[in-house]
Amino acid sequence: MKRLMIASMALAFFSSYAQNQKTTFKNETKMNKKILIIVSNANAIGSNNRRTGTFLPEVAHPYAEFEKANYQIDFASLTGDTPYLDALNLANDPDNLAFLTGKGWETMQKAVKLSTVEVSKYDAVFVPGGLAPMVDMPENELLKKVIKETYERNAVVGAVCHGPVSLLNVKLSNGSYLVNGKKISLLLQMKKKKVTLLQMYRFY
Repeated sequence: MKRLMIASMALAFFSSYAQNQKTTFKNETKMNKKILIIVSNANAIGSNNRRTGTFLPEVAHPYAEFEKANYQIDFASLTGDTPYLDALNLANDPDNLAFLTGKGWETMQKAVKLSTVEVSKYDAVFVPGGLAPMVDMPENELLKKVIKETYERNAVVGAVCHGPVSLLNVKLSNGSYLVNGKKISLLLQMKKKKVTLLQMYRFY
């Protein structure tokens, strides 16, 4: 059974998933599961060039849960350049602060270029939200290939908030789109109804 995981709230979703999977993973292997977090490199969106980046809580909270579950966590970005963070005003949240002052943000700043990663070695890929993914992820061919191959080998594909934009245009080996027939998010439903990304940018 293919495993596709998408949520609107990072903490609630991945807290539940991590807790439910701990026992199963311990029984499967003593080796740590490996998760690749794929982040955007965009720092502006829309005609007004609104500043953006990966939304801090949507990477920090999942990171905290993955860390509690003893997963190995690595970061990749589309270009290999240093990613941007948004919502730094929320730094007083405990998980957000721990991410910024611990090894989370330090590791994310050193995110490697996605094209250099052997993604098949990872048990899951996760795409955090923020407006940034709206800019560089909908049409990125390599990202689509990575998600397709991860999904088809029964590894976990996860995304949160605007992160599911990464699933747009992912076509499986059977010719169908990954999102076909799935209830995912308002964003993707808007896309299926032919609302263009340019139209969505007007909200920003």
